Amino acid sequence: MDRRTRTTRTTRSMRHWRSRMRFVWVVAIGLIVQSCGASWHLKRAIAKDPTILAEAVVRVDTTVVTQSISVVDTLVVRDTITREIVRENVKIRLQRIHDTIRINVVCPPDTVRVVAEVPVEKVVIREKAMPIYRRAINIMYLILAIIVLAWVYRLTK
Repeated sequence: MDRRTRTTRTTRSMRHWRSRMRFVWVVAIGLIVQSCGASWHLKRAIAKDPTILAEAVVRVDTTVVTQSISVVDTLVVRDTITREIVRENVKIRLQRIHDTIRINVVCPPDTVRVVAEVPVEKVVIREKAMPIYRRAINIMYLILAIIVLAWVYRLTK
């Protein structure tokens, strides 16, 4: 007995529809992969704000604060003398009381500021011509997109 399976028109159209949908998905993924590059985005950013190409000098301020240092020492001698020496913000006090010498050194906190100007290079745009194979690929994508649009239009009609 030869038994044939009957397929209805809806089954055939569903099979055909699935293959079409696969094709649509492949084309859509291909178009997503073929998106704009970094150079296009850079050109758009420059078009919006041309001041980003201006050369800039960045000032770097560094402040170093040293802590106060004090030293106290004692020496034993006879007689009494007190003397104070101040040089470059350092205060030295010598006290000689009978047989004791007391030395008191005070170095106040200091602030050191370092200012450096660092030139920053401006953005350099290198215009490169698009290779021929890349142009051909773009044209093929364009033709493929037109074919897909025509096909979708025919399906919806």
